[in-house]
Amino acid sequence: MIKTVTTDQLLSWKDAMQALGVSSPTLYAILERGELEPAKIQQIGKQQRKFFREGDVTELRRKREGVQDSENVPSGATTV
Repeated sequence: MIKTVTTDQLLSWKDAMQALGVSSPTLYAILERGELEPAKIQQIGKQQRKFFREGDVTELRRKREGVQDSENVPSGATTV
């Protein structure tokens, strides 16, 4: 079964950066590590525009927030 993705479910590069709270170089690094994949790539001349599924970006943001939260917990401390 093919999943149809409508444009209102896609985020631009800039929107993905803002949603994740990262810079453009950091978003490139996230792509290089395979943490996020573009849902659509639009070729315009020599330029490529990448679009990301909103759900994928939201899921990555939650994962990254979880990592950041656990980094702020002192060693030996317990969390509830």
